[in-house]
Amino acid sequence: MSRAGIIDAVLLGCIPVLFHPGQHLQWPWHWGSWVRRATVTLDMHRVVNGLLDPIEALAAVPPGRIASMQMMIAEHGHCLHYDRDDNTTHAVRQMPNALDITLHGSWLHTRGIRRNFSRADLCTHDSVVIRHRATEDRLRSRVFE
Repeated sequence: MSRAGIIDAVLLGCIPVLFHPGQHLQWPWHWGSWVRRATVTLDMHRVVNGLLDPIEALAAVPPGRIASMQMMIAEHGHCLHYDRDDNTTHAVRQMPNALDITLHGSWLHTRGIRRNFSRADLCTHDSVVIRHRATEDRLRSRVFE
């Protein structure tokens, strides 16, 4: 159920429309705690069987909910973007990107550390720690160059 189009939508600031609850489980390190607050989920079987018109369902989403989802994407969308860390002066570069999160999640996994990422993913919970460690590592590598 994983699709690059979902990530592309988030990175472009669009609200992803999902059709299967399993899609919420994709990328738990990156969006586990905020996926439900940034997406619209429609029942695929109801849509396929003609019991739910997706256009009508989307038109019925209240403007306040749309604004809330847009804010969630603006706040956390960077966590799905793989980025080079060459320039740390831009505000976006001060937050963890998908590479930071993947490396940290892999490190936790190899040490047998398991978490419930639906409560606090590595984007929202550990963002300060990840960015701090990445900055320290970059500084250390420059000292020895």
